Amino acid sequence: MKCLVPLLCFLLLVSCTQKETPEVHQAFGIAADRLVSRNGVTYRVNSEIPFTGSSVTFRKNGLMRSRINYKDGNQEGLFEMFYADGRLQSRVSMKDGKKDGLSEVFWENGQFKSRKNFKNGRKDGLSEWATENGEVERTENWKDGVKID
Repeated sequence: MKCLVPLLCFLLLVSCTQKETPEVHQAFGIAADRLVSRNGVTYRVNSEIPFTGSSVTFRKNGLMRSRINYKDGNQEGLFEMFYADGRLQSRVSMKDGKKDGLSEVFWENGQFKSRKNFKNGRKDGLSEWATENGEVERTENWKDGVKID
């Protein structure tokens, strides 16, 4: 009986202790729900320092849904989205929170669906759209956000 009381106290203490959700999945980045946006700048929750690093979301099946890279609170580098089976759905190059560079979207079969080039958030250069078998069906040229012929 003497052993039972300390054991019950221990079990009560353990059951009341709040379990921490891991803040960082070391191989991929911080969980996106641990970040907050204030005035267009991304921070860790309860922090005043703009976030630098990667944030990730996962599906219930354990596969990654998205990965976003940040530098000083702005999206910087690749922003990737994935289909439910883990294949790449889209990939966008970002700089200072704006699209800058190549933006690609893929069909579920892995073929490219569209490719667009951006500079400082505006379309700039060749944009292409393709059928599910990868054949380019339409192209456009852009300069500083204005379509040119």
